[in-house]
Amino acid sequence: MARKRMIDPTIWEDPSFNKLSLPARLLFIGMVSNADDEGYIRADAGSLRRLIFGFDDNIGKEDVAVLVVEMRSIASIHFYTVDGEDYAHFTKWSTYQKLQKDRIQSSLYPMCSKCVADDVQVPTQ
Repeated sequence: MARKRMIDPTIWEDPSFNKLSLPARLLFIGMVSNADDEGYIRADAGSLRRLIFGFDDNIGKEDVAVLVVEMRSIASIHFYTVDGEDYAHFTKWSTYQKLQKDRIQSSLYPMCSKCVADDVQVPTQ
């Protein structure tokens, strides 16, 4: 279930964010809006297309797949695959999303082994 999220105004000044096309920026913000309390989200093109562009007939699953490839250049989001399923998480989630500790619901998605090894945005529980 999506929760209220904050979009930090400095995102509009971020050079890597501004290198993205407008549809990729919209996808990024849509993913922030729909990520779970630990910054994880299912990231296969079909799920993202349905979730973020559900009523837009002019954006297909293939278009979203191209946008995901484009977004892989941003350091603040990491895409990974576990057991053939695609996921993403925001590596600076806790910097930009302030959640009350007693209300955080644990992620149902698998953590990325690379990020755990690098100690990047490991959930605090």
